[in-house]
Amino acid sequence: MTDPHQPLQTLAFTLTRADALAYELSRPLGGWRRWVLLIWLGLAGAWVAVLPEPWVEGWRFWVLGALAIGAHYLLATLALNLLARGRAARRVPTRLLTTLEIWGDYLTQQRGSDNLLVSLDAIAATSLTPTHLFIQVPPEVLILPRTAFKDPSGPEALAALIDAAGKE
Repeated sequence: MTDPHQPLQTLAFTLTRADALAYELSRPLGGWRRWVLLIWLGLAGAWVAVLPEPWVEGWRFWVLGALAIGAHYLLATLALNLLARGRAARRVPTRLLTTLEIWGDYLTQQRGSDNLLVSLDAIAATSLTPTHLFIQVPPEVLILPRTAFKDPSGPEALAALIDAAGKE
């Protein structure tokens, strides 16, 4: 029988900017960022239309269009990556000692000097990646590296516990 005054599991780890960057890069491109990317690429393709007519006859049109869109796609990818790095730096400005306690129906996290108490049924979503478990608690996210778990199946078990609590 478990002691009701002790957590079921305690994870202690150091949260780094690389962990925050892993979260930022795992997020799908959506909202206004997707529209900016699509408009940016569309304008890159439209740029070909203002070239002199001999330059865009036949196959040259397709080559120049592909080059313009490809170059702008690389620039947009670079810009989105730099923006993600900035968001990661704001999310985790320095290395933070973090402790996560898993209780029966809630989680507590101490990250640096911040304390967070989260009921399992208040969690919006979980996301498993090969290196992390991300727990969405709007407006926050709990970032748990897989290396923080003693058991390799620990992240999946915690995600299943959270999903089961959300279905009740």
